[in-house]
Amino acid sequence: LEKIVDLKRMESADSLQPNEVSRLVIKLADLSEDAEVFNPFSGLASFGVCLRNRQNYYAQEISKNVWSLGILRLMAHALSTEGFKNDDSTDNWPVHKSFDLVTCIPPFGRWRRENIDSKNGEYTLRSGFSYAIDNAINSIKDDGCVIIVAPESFFFSQSKNEVDQKKYLIVNNYVDKIISLPAGIFYNTGVKTSIIILRKDRQND
Repeated sequence: LEKIVDLKRMESADSLQPNEVSRLVIKLADLSEDAEVFNPFSGLASFGVCLRNRQNYYAQEISKNVWSLGILRLMAHALSTEGFKNDDSTDNWPVHKSFDLVTCIPPFGRWRRENIDSKNGEYTLRSGFSYAIDNAINSIKDDGCVIIVAPESFFFSQSKNEVDQKKYLIVNNYVDKIISLPAGIFYNTGVKTSIIILRKDRQND
């Protein structure tokens, strides 16, 4: 996969993430043996290959080329491919199902459609990241968690929409942890990132 990225510079370059990040996210989630995991914007199923056999992996990847490589990758790890769909997470987010974990690295700064009004507050979703985090918090079970890799610019943005979204997360006591990652760890981008962990069942203020 790394050779494909280096030689062809194809779209999978944006979909291949460091194994260390994938393993860290799954370790932080501390999942049960039969956990249900949803991975929108899944790329090459990098989170999926870190799961155990009895854990249920549901994922969506819009690019057919990237999705096909992801299928092969899951097969190489002797994992089920049944829940991995060639689908658009923006248009077909599974709103009627709840998960133990929703995790992804959403597209940074790229948005293919009109701005969307949030279902959680009076603000507008203007990026793939804002859309992912807004939907993810509505898609977890009461004791589930959201773990998303976020561009660090989100935490310092003074945009009214992003300020209002952050305020919503804080007021509702959803923010559990923020873990800063080193710069330059992702292929084809030097964007500084952090892992944000959200939970509905937090007891601490």
